[in-house]
Amino acid sequence: MKKSIFSNIFGSIFLFIGLLLFLFGGSYSNILIGFSFILISLVIYPIFNYLCKIVNKRFSAGRRVFLGFGTFFILLPFLSENLSVAGVIIFYLVLVSIFWVIMFSSNKYQFSDMENGILEEESEKNDIFHKYYNSVIRDRNNKVIAVMEYENENKNTFCDLDIMTVHAIAKMISESREKHNSALNRDMPEINISKLVLSFCKDSQKLEDEYELNDLYTKEYYARKINDCCSEMSNYIKNKIKENLAPQNNNRYIDIYNSCLDLFTEAMPSISGLKFYKTISKYGDDSAVEGLFKNVNYSFNGALRYLTDVLATCTCISKMIFVERKIKQLDNNNEFYQIISNMAKELKDTDVIIEKSKNVYNEFYKSSLGFINDELLYGMAIAIMVNRINNKKLSKKDEEILSLNTGKAEDVLSLDKIMKEWIKIVAEKHRNLEMNILLLNKIVDTIDIKNFDLLLNSLGRFNEYSELYYLEVEKNNKISDKNRYLKGDFEKEKKELSGKYSLNNITTGTQFELYLVNLFNDLGYKSKHNGKAGDQGADLILKKGDYVYAVQAKYYTGKLDNTSVQEIIGALKFYNANQGVVVTNSEFTQGAKELAKANNVILIDGKGLKKLTDFVFNENKEEDILKKFEK
Repeated sequence: MKKSIFSNIFGSIFLFIGLLLFLFGGSYSNILIGFSFILISLVIYPIFNYLCKIVNKRFSAGRRVFLGFGTFFILLPFLSENLSVAGVIIFYLVLVSIFWVIMFSSNKYQFSDMENGILEEESEKNDIFHKYYNSVIRDRNNKVIAVMEYENENKNTFCDLDIMTVHAIAKMISESREKHNSALNRDMPEINISKLVLSFCKDSQKLEDEYELNDLYTKEYYARKINDCCSEMSNYIKNKIKENLAPQNNNRYIDIYNSCLDLFTEAMPSISGLKFYKTISKYGDDSAVEGLFKNVNYSFNGALRYLTDVLATCTCISKMIFVERKIKQLDNNNEFYQIISNMAKELKDTDVIIEKSKNVYNEFYKSSLGFINDELLYGMAIAIMVNRINNKKLSKKDEEILSLNTGKAEDVLSLDKIMKEWIKIVAEKHRNLEMNILLLNKIVDTIDIKNFDLLLNSLGRFNEYSELYYLEVEKNNKISDKNRYLKGDFEKEKKELSGKYSLNNITTGTQFELYLVNLFNDLGYKSKHNGKAGDQGADLILKKGDYVYAVQAKYYTGKLDNTSVQEIIGALKFYNANQGVVVTNSEFTQGAKELAKANNVILIDGKGLKKLTDFVFNENKEEDILKKFEK
């Protein structure tokens, strides 16, 4: 309404001034100026916005001012008294038309609402011009609606992704974000990754198989994406290259930029393949990629690394979306789906299902999943199918953890606040969690996943949130340890030390003998290990002060009879020992116990051995602990 009132007032003033000059001006210049005012008020000003919309352009304030001055004064340098009024007007209209064509055609970057996904209103007028205008606007609106529907379809795809896919996407976007944050140049722009992901997914949406998908990602394709979606980063790199050139070589910066671009876009299929392998398989490193950057100038090295990583991330995400789309096309009646379903119910192990189904897939069902040949893509596809078939749900405990500190986030700042408060609470109550799935579920619960930009920005903070949890746990553990130490509570440390004396890794008699050497040393005895053939019945000799023990060690599975007792009795005189000891991980027969009691031999069975290890924490190492086992 205000715009309409302003237009009427503006037009009325210009019309009044124009009529005065045109009718009473007298000179050619006054008549021309008056005609210009009339033309602007009646034709040029009202029709200017129509023309802008028809050619889909928006003019900046500066360009509008220049256009206005040019329209008024373009004829003044060419005025001549030899021209009639009609000639001046015709000449003026020709010059203005040429001037306007130049102004519109040179205005390349200031596009109007179509590029912003905004629908334009049609005019209610029905004259010939407005019919043409409405047809142009209607056609453009249809294109905008088609683009919006497509983007909504892609965004909805992200709302229904398998949690394994979401985890992989979160890891990759987090790594890209970390590369941006770790760059030495703090002025480096950040790429709009959500826009780039949508662009990649749009290009792969109509593809039917992996061959077409791989053919899409050419050197030319990546170069086009950089120009279309990463122009700010591209200009940043060009400026950094230019800054590092000598003045006489400044004009070479474009050549250097293009050569860098050629190098990295040529290697992009390998780089994205390595990133996908590293993310999905948890193996692999960046050494192959690092070699590409070793000769790149430090001033734009970080920017190129970041740009390359983002492009690789978008490639991997579009491949994963491709796999998800193929899986969704399979229904319960599909034979391959039935095979995987049967395997999931009977075999349970996903790795086994992947291995056993591959040959059948290659022979009979390749087209079911779009001719997927890549081992990682196939493994991912089967894992997603198994997850969907099993319909795994969160445990009650997980649901309780997720319910702590509930809230909804409308932007990244509010998400950060909710997530950090939640992580702090969880780290205090639960210190041994596998946080990956819980973090992803919490992010998805906290935001509106239809907000695509927020979803990807949230996933990009996954690594940061994961690290924060473990830092909080570490801090809480230190606080707990300090409080326990102040109270004199060392049960945790004792349990950890007792694990040193576990028999779980003992498999041979020699290992058992060495285990006892370490144990008796920790109990304050001086130990000597015989441990060889002809040891005369004693595997260890122990001393506590002047008192000597001859020890026979028996790592055994059944009950130990009196043979070992007889052998240790015979060893006493040979080693000049005061007392004999037989230690086993098993049990003794009744006959062995009776013989040992008659000859003052100490017997320590499996249960006794466990009690013996508890004395390691005895502060008095001078005490002869073996005396406690006499019967």
